[in-house]
Amino acid sequence: MVEVGTGESAFQPLEPGASVNIVAGPQGGFHIWMAVRTRPPVKPEGVELVYRVVDPDSRREISLNGMRARLEENGEWLELAGLLGLVPRPEDVSGRDVLLRMELRDADGRSAADERRVRARGP
Repeated sequence: MVEVGTGESAFQPLEPGASVNIVAGPQGGFHIWMAVRTRPPVKPEGVELVYRVVDPDSRREISLNGMRARLEENGEWLELAGLLGLVPRPEDVSGRDVLLRMELRDADGRSAADERRVRARGP
């Protein structure tokens, strides 16, 4: 089980159709804050994450990002926030729906994926 969410410093759940902000980054780019949470038996160390921003109609990838990370324990959850879903051309998605997609694989090969359709706003 994995859940994609939003959040710069902490996981925030996303309901389908929720609005997310397109944020201007300090280096001149734009992004949507993404976050992930899961539960044991997923192991927190060495988790591979692949996260995407996708056009829901054409399924065209707006951005594709990946990393290996350690998830942080938060009660019964394992979480990581502050992931950058890059938005190279914010004018193409502002005011429109996008899919935030998260794929996770742990060190033992357990894998799961989740996506949420949300409305991008801004910048």
